[in-house]
Amino acid sequence: VLVVICVAVLFFGCKQDEDSISTGSSSSDDTQELTGTWNFVDGDGADGINKDVNQNANYPTAIGFNSKLYAAWEEFDGTRKQIRVAEWDGASTWSFVDGDAATGINKDAIQDAYAPRLVEFNSKLYVTWAESNGSAGQIRVAEWDGASTWSFVDGDGSTGINKDTSNSTGRPK
Repeated sequence: VLVVICVAVLFFGCKQDEDSISTGSSSSDDTQELTGTWNFVDGDGADGINKDVNQNANYPTAIGFNSKLYAAWEEFDGTRKQIRVAEWDGASTWSFVDGDAATGINKDAIQDAYAPRLVEFNSKLYVTWAESNGSAGQIRVAEWDGASTWSFVDGDGSTGINKDTSNSTGRPK
């Protein structure tokens, strides 16, 4: 079974009473209805936004940052799992912001990486993931410069930020 990354955005429509618009909560005084429509922003086809539409992708995550939508996921490249990151222009185009090469942003492209998470902290965008260093899974962290570069903020060595680098990690959250 081939898995591809599909992205949709929910656009809300609302009914309102005399003084307020519902945000989805209700009380005895608030009888408004919240409705929405999902619109695919990944081309709405069978291929999603995978780098290689013939390979499996898993663990998608998305975040809005600086008025743009970012998506990250793990994608098999035929040999190893790579961390991929793309940015949506808000209209119709996804652009890879992970170097757009076959290897994504893995610290070591010949090792498996998995379960990315995107997070905004102090007005900066970060991605975390787990990646093998050949003997154990390590937690990796990289920061986006907003233009073209991800910089490792985890020491940039082979061991990530694990307390005990001989022990494998789980998926970062």
